[in-house]
Amino acid sequence: MAGATAEPPDLTPRLATFRPLSRPAQLTLGLFVLALAVYLLALRTNYGYDGQMMYRVTESLAVRQSFQVVDPVWHMNEPYTFYGLAVSLLLLPVFLLGQVLQHDGSRLIVLYEPTISALTVVAVYRLARELGASYVRSLAAALAFAFGTLAWYYSTTVFTEPLIGLAMIGALWSLYRYRRDGHARELLGAGALVALTLLARWDSVLLVIVPFGGYALIQVRGRLLPGTKWIGRLLLFAAPIAAALAVNLAYDWVRYGSPLDAGPRTQGGGAFSTPLLTGLYGLLLSPGASIVMYVPLVLAVAASFPAFLRRWRAEALLITALLALRLLVYAQWS
Repeated sequence: MAGATAEPPDLTPRLATFRPLSRPAQLTLGLFVLALAVYLLALRTNYGYDGQMMYRVTESLAVRQSFQVVDPVWHMNEPYTFYGLAVSLLLLPVFLLGQVLQHDGSRLIVLYEPTISALTVVAVYRLARELGASYVRSLAAALAFAFGTLAWYYSTTVFTEPLIGLAMIGALWSLYRYRRDGHARELLGAGALVALTLLARWDSVLLVIVPFGGYALIQVRGRLLPGTKWIGRLLLFAAPIAAALAVNLAYDWVRYGSPLDAGPRTQGGGAFSTPLLTGLYGLLLSPGASIVMYVPLVLAVAASFPAFLRRWRAEALLITALLALRLLVYAQWS
């Protein structure tokens, strides 16, 4: 219409629409929050001798850019600790955040292990779902792990074992997904998680890498790749592990003057001198310290294991190898 003025454009900015999380994501997040909240209720500020030594490496790196530490208790871990680097490196951002927020890097360190343990609870749930379990059964398995095993105790201290457990569950999840999808990134992710266990402890060479290497070979060969392509896929899995091995050897060179000197690592306050059968009885059946006494849930797991073996044979054999190797090695520890 002549003389009519056009309406001015609407300059009101459009608000971005918020997309809520899907139900599976909500359940996963809720499980993490629940586990973390309960673990925080049991929080303690004394995270043990092992944790103190690994924290001292973190502090030394952050403050002095050095690996050297002081061991005021036993003087076994000075000037260098014999613990692996993984936990100390993961504590580094926590330390720096504590410095920024509270001007004390040590204040937030106690949050590390509850977070790792809560993530492991989520990993158990996700693995169960990946294997085909229902939401209810997966949730039951995750909650049983969270509050019916030693995971709750380990959430109150700083050890390498919870991190290794999380990495192993994540590696199994990734390799199982690779068998289904065939994506190379799953192999790389699994290799990185296995490498993390090596950065945490040297004994992972035998206790983790050997079993997972065999399982990875089964998964890769099961894809029926043409020609020698399967070798490249295995190398993709092995590459992060080789990198972690190089880091460990370099760290030993710094600490001991030789990458092949295992002597200091064998002086960790004990020795492999317990008779094997005595050690196995102590770990499995003794009234004072056995896994059956402290985690009776393992009896139900053992009873259901034959059914698990029939349905998921390769995964059951991997879990058996992981447990058997650890039992056979540490039954002799004293």
